[in-house]
Amino acid sequence: MKIALITVNYNNSAATGRLIKSLEAQSDRDFELMVVDNARASQDRTSLKEIMASTDLTTRIHWSDVNGGFAAGSNIGMRFAFQQDVAWVALVNNDAVAGQEVIISLKQALARMPSAVVALPLLEHGRTVRAGLVRWLSATLPHAFDIPHS
Repeated sequence: MKIALITVNYNNSAATGRLIKSLEAQSDRDFELMVVDNARASQDRTSLKEIMASTDLTTRIHWSDVNGGFAAGSNIGMRFAFQQDVAWVALVNNDAVAGQEVIISLKQALARMPSAVVALPLLEHGRTVRAGLVRWLSATLPHAFDIPHS
């Protein structure tokens, strides 16, 4: 079950670099990181190229000439990802730091609920939700599993 992680960078290669470093610690490497760069400054572009070249992760980058914001960048990334051989796409903020074994946890949640269309860590009513089905106009999501917060 290959997953494409998509992140959008806009003049913040340092944050994207921290995300990449946190993903390098994953024991399950069956994922691909796709970075969409939204109309970057030339110095940030140079820095991002160096960061991407220095990682041993499977990565791809799309250089956008237009900054359409996070939503447009994510859409570009998803179109790009679905042209590859991936089963799932996960959107990740570039300033996020991946927790230990997040890829394994995500795959386990998706395996428990194969019809899931949403997979995300979401804090809801004191629980961390990992995957679920979207039911628009519903007060809550049916969950694959959750972890109570203490």
